[in-house]
Amino acid sequence: MKKLRKQFKRYRRLITASVIAEMQLIDMDATKSATSYWIDIVKRMSVIISAR
Repeated sequence: MKKLRKQFKRYRRLITASVIAEMQLIDMDATKSATSYWIDIVKRMSVIISAR
């Protein structure tokens, strides 16, 4: 369990970095696209977690 938590932290940091990088590229004025973008990130997270 501890090992999994450590891996999760590493993934979270990685995803956060990619999110920040992508957010700088995307114009966040469109709230709808931002919302679907966050849903996509949550899906990606759950996929990574279920893969462990």
